[in-house]
Amino acid sequence: MSVTKFHWRDTPARGMLKLGWIPVVAGNEGGGPMTVLVMYVGYAVAPAAVLYIAVRVTRRLVKRSSSPRRPAAPLGRDLLRLVDDLHRLEHEYSRIERSDSPAKAARLRAVNLAYDDTLRECCLALGLPEPGERPLSGLLRLQTEAELAQHGLVW
Repeated sequence: MSVTKFHWRDTPARGMLKLGWIPVVAGNEGGGPMTVLVMYVGYAVAPAAVLYIAVRVTRRLVKRSSSPRRPAAPLGRDLLRLVDDLHRLEHEYSRIERSDSPAKAARLRAVNLAYDDTLRECCLALGLPEPGERPLSGLLRLQTEAELAQHGLVW
């Protein structure tokens, strides 16, 4: 029994190396660098594309099948927490005013704005009209505090 040796460039060997599923283009029977590049890109991109499409389809199906949601709860804080915040901010303002800390004016301004925002939230929690301007002037802040006190809010 004899074994025939052949070189890959020989005509019979080239036919043996051809794969049936590679598209053959006229003049490029054995595939070439372009065919290999196209196959590589296809193998690299196809799994990601399939996964992307699957995720999108799944999200749409979940959105359709989910029941209508209830309206979200109001984001405001409860009234007791707001009263505690007003009390804390008032004491913080007094403490900063008495101190000689650096950037005292900026700290007072920040506490003042936080106090104004808390007053606004208290008005909303009690169903009162919200003060118009921002930041509150001294007179408007005093009127807002008086209105809150008339409705039973003490801090």
